[in-house]
This record gives sequence, C-alpha cells and structure tokens, in this order.
Amino acid sequence: MLQNYSTAMVSGGRSRLVNVSWNLDKYPDMQEFTPHAKLTVLEQDGPAVVVNIHATAYYEWEGSGESSLYAGRAMWIRIFYNGSQEPAVDMPLMDFLGDVDCRCKPYATQYFSKTRDSHNFYLLLPFERHIRIEVENRSERRLFGYMTFQVEELAAWDKQLGYLHVQYRDQQAQLPEDLLRLMDARGDGMLVAHWLQIETGHPLCRNGDYICEGNDEIYIDGEEKPSFEYLGTEDFYGFSWGFQGEQSDGRCAIIRQDKAEDGIHLCMLRTRLTDRIRFFQSCCLQIDYREEFFSSLAENPRHRSRKKEQIPIFFKSACYYYLLEK
Repeated sequence: MLQNYSTAMVSGGRSRLVNVSWNLDKYPDMQEFTPHAKLTVLEQDGPAVVVNIHATAYYEWEGSGESSLYAGRAMWIRIFYNGSQEPAVDMPLMDFLGDVDCRCKPYATQYFSKTRDSHNFYLLLPFERHIRIEVENRSERRLFGYMTFQVEELAAWDKQLGYLHVQYRDQQAQLPEDLLRLMDARGDGMLVAHWLQIETGHPLCRNGDYICEGNDEIYIDGEEKPSFEYLGTEDFYGFSWGFQGEQSDGRCAIIRQDKAEDGIHLCMLRTRLTDRIRFFQSCCLQIDYREEFFSSLAENPRHRSRKKEQIPIFFKSACYYYLLEK
C-alpha cells in the first residue's frame, strides 16, 4: 500500500511562536488591548510564512452578559506585506478567523475552526520581504484574551507563492433586484475560501427559503458569460435543498442558523483545496436573484403566476484569495 510520509519529512526553516496580549504570568510588560489600542501583533522580515493563527475569544475585563460575550466584535485586523501602506486584509478580526459576529457555533474545516472560546486559522500567509499585522480595539472597553502566531522561515522565496488577500463586505440589499457583489479581484491568483452571512426579518425566509435561491456566478478574466454558475446559493456553499442546521463536512459548513418567527440569521462557509478557482487577470463573484420565481424581473414563463416578493436583507461576506506579486 502506498503510504503518505509527508508528516514525518523533516524540512523547512526555523519555526517560532509569537504571543500577544497575555501579561498575567511570565510577561507582565506584554501589551494589552486597552480602549482604542492599536497593537502591532506581528512584524517580521522574510522570506517566511505564517502557518497558524490561534486566538481566544476576547471579553471585557470588567463586563458581563451579552456585551462581554461578543466584545471581540470590536477588534479589527490589518495585514501589510513588504512595506506596503495598503492592507491586503482590512476587516473585523473574528470575521477574518471565521467566527462571524462572534456568534458561530463550533465547527471544523481545513482552513478555519472554532472550538468553544477559541479559534484556529490555517490559511498560509507567505511573504518575501516583510509582514506587519495590526489589531485594533475599536471599543471603549479594556479587552481580555490572547493570541499566537506561528511562523516558519523559508530558505528561499518561491515566486509561485501568492499573498493572501481578503475582500470583505458589510452591506444592505433588496432581493431580488440587487446583485450581491462579493468579490472583484484584479491580478493573477486563485480563490481558496469564502463565507456569506445573511440576515432578514422576512417571515417567508425563516427556514432559509428564498435566500437559498439565486444564481451564484463567477466571471474569470473579464469574460461575458460566467465560467462558474451555481443554480442555488446553498449549492455554492456545498449544500442542497435549503439549509438543514449547523453542520460541516470538513470543507463546507453552515456555521450559524438562528431561526425566528419573523426571519433568519444564516452564515455558511466553503473552503477550497482541490476545487480552488484559478484566474489570471481578474475574478468577479456575484449572486443574482433576478430570475427567481419570486422576482418580477424573471423571464421564465413558469413564474408568471407566482406571487412576487421583495426581501430586505443585511449581508456580510469575505472572499479569501492568493495573488502573485507583480
């Protein structure tokens, strides 16, 4: 039988761990997240790669109840490569780690996992010359928690290594008229993960109906007809026939599904390894509900007698992709 010995292969450069914001024991001078503090949590020369980010849930030092439980929503992360003043990542920290709004249930996928009170992030962050990661506490409260960054040095830079970028959205929309534009990336790269959260107070959506529709389209390198067109949003995230509660198969996950009498709060995530999406010039991702049965814009004659609806939503999304340096 052919064996995979990669776990036992001794290779790569020197490894090290960087600790952040825990000053209660051996390191009393370690910086912490006081109100409005902006900390440089990692700064290192390359070539190297960040191979893991581990972060606890963050709480208020003197708080309790719901405000303390979700205090981590005030933390914001920015990642800069090679001295650039333009961040490749600029979004809420917990959303970046795959715990959207700090409200996702425990789950595990190949790139993201949430355990109770903790998060693990496994998408690699390679850099040739330099990396700087900032985390900011945007609240008026002193926050309590800690994180670690594991870094491995590289003997030499491989020009085929891409830099991790994220496009983040936090918007309102009206379905079916509005297109949900989740990604518009320029450059030579590949899409490796994406998540989408939708919140609506429309009672017809309380089981995920209507919002599970939509044509999820990916346009590559400026093409007019999409190379990828999933015929339902649940299929784009690896599920079928709507949403059947929180679950994961290791690559796809429904990480939040909170039902109410008057709507739903739903978050789903997909990681891509063998099914990553390659592009050479650009990649545009959008969800189009205009041809669905509840749309007055639909041209399919089968939908003419169906009742039309308008559904206001709030949505958040993040698309994780690698770009080669120009």
